[in-house]
Amino acid sequence: MLRINLPIRLIIWLCQIFLITLLSYSYAQNSQDTTPLILPTYEDTLRLESTAERSANVAFGDLNSDGNLDLVLAKGRHWPLVNQIFLGNGRGNYLENYALASKANRSYSALLADMDADGDLDIVVSNDKPDANVIYMNNGFADFTKGSSFGKAEWPTRNASVVDLNGDGLPDIVVANRGKRGNSYICINQGGGKFNADCIELSDYGSTTITPADFNGDGLMDLAVPHRDGGQGFVFLQSSSEELTFAKVPFGAPDNAVRMSQAADINEDGRMDLITIDTNRGVMIHYQAEDGSFLPGESIGTSKQKPYALATGDLNWDGKPDILVGYIEAQSEIYFSSGAGKDLAKVSFGDGLGTVYGFDIADFDKDGIPDIAAARSGAQNVLYFGKAPRLEINQDWPSFRGAGGKGLAEGFPTRTSWNADSGSGEVKGVKWKTPLPGLGHSSPTIFGNRLFVASAIAEQGEAPLMIGRGGQSTAAADSGKQSWVIFCYDKTTGIELWRRIARTGIPKASRHMKATHANTSLATDGKHLVAFFGSEGLYCYDLDGILLWKKDLGVVDVSKYGIGWGYSSSPAIYEDKIFLVCDDPNKPYAAVLQLSDGEEIWRVSRQGISERSWGTPFIHSNKGRTQVVINGWPWVMSYDLDTGDEIWKIQGGGDNPVPTPYEANGWFYISSSHGGKSPIYVVRPEANGDITPSTAESANDGVVWSVEKGGSYLSTSVVYNDLLFLGNTNGSIRCFDAITGEKLFQERLDVGAGIIASLVAANGKIYAASENGGVYVLAAERKFKLLAKNEMGEPCFATPAISEGVLYFRTTRSLIAIK
Repeated sequence: MLRINLPIRLIIWLCQIFLITLLSYSYAQNSQDTTPLILPTYEDTLRLESTAERSANVAFGDLNSDGNLDLVLAKGRHWPLVNQIFLGNGRGNYLENYALASKANRSYSALLADMDADGDLDIVVSNDKPDANVIYMNNGFADFTKGSSFGKAEWPTRNASVVDLNGDGLPDIVVANRGKRGNSYICINQGGGKFNADCIELSDYGSTTITPADFNGDGLMDLAVPHRDGGQGFVFLQSSSEELTFAKVPFGAPDNAVRMSQAADINEDGRMDLITIDTNRGVMIHYQAEDGSFLPGESIGTSKQKPYALATGDLNWDGKPDILVGYIEAQSEIYFSSGAGKDLAKVSFGDGLGTVYGFDIADFDKDGIPDIAAARSGAQNVLYFGKAPRLEINQDWPSFRGAGGKGLAEGFPTRTSWNADSGSGEVKGVKWKTPLPGLGHSSPTIFGNRLFVASAIAEQGEAPLMIGRGGQSTAAADSGKQSWVIFCYDKTTGIELWRRIARTGIPKASRHMKATHANTSLATDGKHLVAFFGSEGLYCYDLDGILLWKKDLGVVDVSKYGIGWGYSSSPAIYEDKIFLVCDDPNKPYAAVLQLSDGEEIWRVSRQGISERSWGTPFIHSNKGRTQVVINGWPWVMSYDLDTGDEIWKIQGGGDNPVPTPYEANGWFYISSSHGGKSPIYVVRPEANGDITPSTAESANDGVVWSVEKGGSYLSTSVVYNDLLFLGNTNGSIRCFDAITGEKLFQERLDVGAGIIASLVAANGKIYAASENGGVYVLAAERKFKLLAKNEMGEPCFATPAISEGVLYFRTTRSLIAIK
């Protein structure tokens, strides 16, 4: 069973990589929102023993300090057997199996905790009478010696929980006894893992489980003690850790017969609920009310089998606790939670043999997916390996901001917390890191197992880059010879596969101090790889780096105040066409070229339409209309991809249009800022003509909603869970209801947290990379919730890419993969 305060709880949060299924369900907060539910399979198994003995419980933990999980089986129950240790090899099997101690015991549980504070895991074994409850002390290498006993040998002990109750930093033990002497007791750790014979009486009724949790949120650990033999159970709320005094709150029916209980916030209301398996009532959820009382239990599941084992944990990495139940002669079941307290999706697994007495959950084979160990009687103990359903989900990131420019990647879990800065503490969560020469804001592009990125490498010295706010309207001082280079890496290992120099020479146009000569991201259709560096040319390769063709389009000097600020509009590919935006104020134009050979299909002047634009074009096809939307100033414009004819336009955005348009909820989301204006426009794809909201009533037919203030300057926004998130150079994050336009919050992330990279989203989280070297992770919720700030060690200007649950960051000096 999972226990609060055990190291195994931390391991659960490292479990990763479940693919998405077609099943979805409605959340209680919004019945029209559907969120796909991620469901694992458990078909691969490992039998832990060849015989079908009586086992009672199982626990995971690294016992020999080799970085691999090991496993302990508690065996016997009323009939003495020898407890077993299995040393894992990190690959889904074990190196050796041996007895914890030579003597057979009537064991019901074996819990792992550092009882003597020496840095390794000891084993706390609870035994039925007349065997004493014993702690086995670890020397750090899984060699155990018998240590202190706790409680009394005549107790009919059924279970124990390990938790620091008096706040001294040492784990204490709470003992659950059943029968005539079934009182529960608290045994206080005296230091060094030693316990006195005398313990503090807690309850005066029989129990087989005790669940520690902070039920009332006061920072003190409370204890849920269910009644096992037909009586009222109580939650003991701790009022003083110094005196260990408790107040009692009843839960469940007056005639409870509960075998096991777990605590979790099932309905995400901020209060701990109780899940129980009752001999008479089955699996029950007891929700905690606002006043701290517990509501009558709600039954879940339809199984008529009697439940015998219970565990909770986040099995599908959605941040919500799921419920694991074992039965007598029936398949085990997982109830996946939506967070709404209902609509639990059930998955059955296992052979249905024997009686499941206990569970534990951890990534035993280190594949990133949670596995389940089951202790059984009447059947072999077994370990079920969690596997991802084999569904065809596109995990390519083929252009700037991924497929469709949405900045989204679903179907895999993604990490919340990590540290990639070796100078700020222990590095964690880094799959690989490799140096990337030169300077560029080109974001990673991914197809299959290959990652592509571009960089400009100065022949002499290091190209300067201004970090922080306050950039002036002056060009960077790097007019020397440069090489424009395209790199290809193995996305799994970070090993460079090839590099190609597209051009070497003096830059034909200058750049802003915060820009680079390689701002644009590459685009691929899986066969062609297109790079466009503005004035430095257009290049098309195959994925092995063979140059197919190149084209010189002349100088494209996107400037302001008479100074070139650099080119940054990435190419967009649709079927056999490449779309380019070249908004040099002197001769702005948009063009479509043939992907196969670079031949121009059409070109349209943007004179009078756009004096400048740094945004990437967005191509959208629906109902026989394929259009290209370009963010520009003074007009945002939509063109027919086949002809170049104007479809619709909006006037009046910010005068430095950088964010890229994209589609979400069937609408186009467009924002800009600078020059006193910062609008957000949400446009219907079927719009026509001038749809500027302020011109005429008929023009508003094409606009779903708009706001005059709220748009972002450099970073493209993201829509996720029907919420619109925008990041800004002043370090603030804004959030709007993406359907109605209601502003929900605006919060400052950090001093100096300039958000220049575009936002991306996955797995219920928003990722905001900052030029201060931090990546801020927010919950995709209607209220501001900062989950983590993660150090990269280097400024982040480029937008991250996401593929198969891995986050790929391009910093000013490195490529970094976060798993």
